[in-house]
Order: sequence, then C-alpha cells, then structure tokens
Amino acid sequence: MRLQQLLAEALGCSVCVLNAGIPNSNSRQGAVRVARDVAPFRPHLLILSFAMGDAQVPLDPRNGTCHPCLCETQPDSLGQLLEAVKPHADACLYAILNPVFPHSRAEAEIEGSSRKWATAQEHAANQCRAHHAHLCRQNDVPVADLRAKFEVNGVRSARKWMADWMRHNRQGAENIAVWLRDRITRDGLLPPSTE
Repeated sequence: MRLQQLLAEALGCSVCVLNAGIPNSNSRQGAVRVARDVAPFRPHLLILSFAMGDAQVPLDPRNGTCHPCLCETQPDSLGQLLEAVKPHADACLYAILNPVFPHSRAEAEIEGSSRKWATAQEHAANQCRAHHAHLCRQNDVPVADLRAKFEVNGVRSARKWMADWMRHNRQGAENIAVWLRDRITRDGLLPPSTE
C-alpha cells in the first residue's frame, strides 16, 4: 500500500496501514462496522472518508426521480460514527478525497432525468462535504480537504486525475497518498517511533 510506504519513509520506522474501506459505503454502515473493523486493531490513527457515500443521490430509472441522500435523511450518522470510534482509536483524520463531476456522467447519458440527477448529486456532495467538515470541527477531528488539492489548478487539471465522474485514477490515488502523508507528518498525527 502506497500510504504505508510513504509514511514509513517519512517517519523512518515500520508503519502498518490497514485499508478497511468499502467503496460506496456510508457513515451509518461505518458505525455498524466499528466493532469488527476498528476496535480489534486499536489504531494510532483512523482515517475516515464517507462524504461520497453519504452524498450519493439514487436515481429511479423508472420515473427519473432523485431520492434523498443519507446526509439529508440521517444528518447525524457521521456524528454517531465519530462517537463510536473515539474509544478505539488514538486519533482520527477525516479525508475529503476527490471532487465529483456528475454532470460529465449526465452529458454522456443525454437525458433530462440524468441532468436533473447531476444537479441534485452535485448539490448533495457540496452540502455533505460542508456538513461533515462541521461535524468534524464539533468533534475535534481534523479534516484533510484533498478535493481542494485536486482542483487547485482548475477543473480541467482535476479531471486528469479521475477515472470517471466520482473515482480517482491511479495518479489520483498516488496524489492522495502523498497529500495524506504530508498532512499526517505535518500535524504529528502518529506517535513517535519506539523502534
């Protein structure tokens, strides 16, 4: 795993990074998984990222209607997750990973309902990122907004690091690992080595 390698090099000691992420899962599901996926390991640092999972807006293909996202239906689910992990991790970092471009998906599908969905999805993603950042501040959890780093040179540059409208590509993953390493080491989020 690239983040493990980068952290080991930066810290000059052994580092173990376990990836318990499940694509498209949301914070409500994450809270249920704490006992299985976090508690047994008692991590020094837990990196969370549920902005896209909580912001997904399902589109009903039968009638073109958009359903509400988890941020709208259960706005306290991330807060519950943050409370659930406190006893099991020394520190947490919330990562907002990459931007999303739902309109590029809608343009490919060329349907009125797709455009409506894209607008709803973009709004939900923005709203969810802001809500998650607010909840993290309330719970003293630092936020690494890597989406902003993707977009620092504009949308065109950001799209080079994306595999599709919502997932980063290999170079995007490399960038994320480097940016996370930088944030973790800069803020001293891992304890000093005892090796």
